[in-house]
Amino acid sequence: MSHVPERGRGRIFCGPYALAVINGLSCDEANEAVKRSLRKRRMVRGMYSEEVERVSRGKFMKHPLKFKKVRKGITLQSLPDHLKPRRLYMVFTSTHYVVIKTSDLTVCDTYSRAWVPLREHPFRLARIRSVAEGPRIDE
Repeated sequence: MSHVPERGRGRIFCGPYALAVINGLSCDEANEAVKRSLRKRRMVRGMYSEEVERVSRGKFMKHPLKFKKVRKGITLQSLPDHLKPRRLYMVFTSTHYVVIKTSDLTVCDTYSRAWVPLREHPFRLARIRSVAEGPRIDE
């Protein structure tokens, strides 16, 4: 089974949480890495995809990410048809970051805090803006 980050001390938002899932970090470690990379003093509430890319290239992260725009009209539910098998992907919907595991079509984010089947996820009909390919899964 893939990594689900430990809760941590404070609040965590979707960008740092998705980075924690992709890189196998705790929530606190991901929050600290984001604050250091972006030079923010308090919590990080919202992140642009360019900021996520910059943080993922930092020294605390294992997997650099590069977001690619997605054709209009693709939803989270229809996205796996366009992805490579046995990988983790960080997906940016119109307002939220989630991580998709294509080996068993499950999703992890700050709402579920566990791997949930894609067809049961509350954001399954959300329109996708961009996708970043993460590491290969060997399970």
